[in-house]
Amino acid sequence: MSVYRKAATDPAFLALMAGAAGTGAAVTGSGLLDLVRGETHGFNSGEIPLNFLIQYLAGLPAGVVATAAMAGDPVISEAVEKGITKVALKADPTIDIPDRVQGTPELDKIVAQNLEQAVEKGTKPLNREQIARNRLRRTGAGYLAAAGLGSVPAILAMKDQPAESLPVG
Repeated sequence: MSVYRKAATDPAFLALMAGAAGTGAAVTGSGLLDLVRGETHGFNSGEIPLNFLIQYLAGLPAGVVATAAMAGDPVISEAVEKGITKVALKADPTIDIPDRVQGTPELDKIVAQNLEQAVEKGTKPLNREQIARNRLRRTGAGYLAAAGLGSVPAILAMKDQPAESLPVG
């Protein structure tokens, strides 16, 4: 089993991802409830696309955080690249992928740096799996925070308001 797969089965990381999925389910659930409750229910033709758009916008902060994590952390980027390559090769084994990464060069660099720091400080160095797991946990925590921050205004935006309270005409 690869070091990235072992790190991705970490219970703390899986709990963070379940929490992020839960925020998405909460936003979707509130959108569905909004269709049948409130003053503008009954599958109002304007409410359906608006709720869909609000649900989509709720996920944007989490997407930005995930993209930034991949761009900013070479270990996470390498793990994602290897995963995408594996899926592409499984779909079409004859595909030619230029500049395909062999091994885990970015993770190897981080392990070497960690070993040097441990020797200097006289501490026990982290192994490959611990380094990958820590980086996945950090990325997962940021993703969960962003998903939560995006879901709160989305749920509040779906709340029906009486026409008199709107700042229109």
